[in-house]
Amino acid sequence: MTDRRNRPGSGAAVLRFLDAHQLDHTPGHYAFAHRYLHGPDATFRAQVAELIDGGVRLTERQVASFAPVPVAEIAANDRLLPDIERISFGILAIITQASDEASALSRELTLAAAELVEGDAQTVRAIVMRMLAQSRSAEQSFAAVSSQTRALHDDLRAILDVVEQDPATGALSHDAVLDRLASTLATEPQDLSVAMFNLDHGTHVRTTHGEAVAVRVLRVLVATLAEQCRPSAIGRAGDDRLLAVFPDMPVQDLGVCLDAARQAFAARRMKVRESDVELGRMTFSAGVAPARSRTLDELLGALAILAARAGADGDVIVSEPPVVEIR
Repeated sequence: MTDRRNRPGSGAAVLRFLDAHQLDHTPGHYAFAHRYLHGPDATFRAQVAELIDGGVRLTERQVASFAPVPVAEIAANDRLLPDIERISFGILAIITQASDEASALSRELTLAAAELVEGDAQTVRAIVMRMLAQSRSAEQSFAAVSSQTRALHDDLRAILDVVEQDPATGALSHDAVLDRLASTLATEPQDLSVAMFNLDHGTHVRTTHGEAVAVRVLRVLVATLAEQCRPSAIGRAGDDRLLAVFPDMPVQDLGVCLDAARQAFAARRMKVRESDVELGRMTFSAGVAPARSRTLDELLGALAILAARAGADGDVIVSEPPVVEIR
């Protein structure tokens, strides 16, 4: 197994710093080292640098003498474009705060419990009142930690959205859209419809005008489908193919929606930016199927057949015929 301390990056630098000062790899120490090595507080860095000047090792007492990083300072960073370092720092801050609160409460309650055994009635009342106050204080602190955790969850979701997206088209990556479809199949199969799209003549566009132009056209298709039909997820399924997930959308309703999107896409006039050459009328075709009780592989197989059938003609929507229940 590769030692994390030998890897490049700020995390490895933090671990090396802790080892050099013989500090345990605790969340509090990690946060301290990260703040010193990579934080924006120049005053803090200067104070620590003065302590370790000449190769002097930091002590536990010296580390503890510095105030912890305020949560507000962490949250003040740009939340629209979260970065991994800030998220890691936030996780450590939450772990440290929760751990400190739990340790303090446990220590106080243990002492109080010992006092209860030996106390008289008047003493017991005072001890119980103190324990109640400590419990209320801990409850408020844990509520704050819970709030920070929810904010962290939002940040993590934002990062996931970024890493799962295909930047060239604005669609999800192939793996990501399959994960979304599998999740929806497991949790919301009722009235779930799925569509597989072909960019008609995509190969011709790619051969004639280049890969970059074909990708731009695909990006316009993704935007058109998102605007007209609002799928819960839309992602790549091949060079000129897309897969989209539509919860709570019966196939008949989806067919009407996709037909409107087909007309809107065909009405767009597109041209090559570099040469000003018009691409002519661009169209897409699609295969549409309900989830019913099929597995992911069964559903994808059915969609591939429908999409191929639609792509053979072009500019058409082919839906799987409904299953009639016989009573």
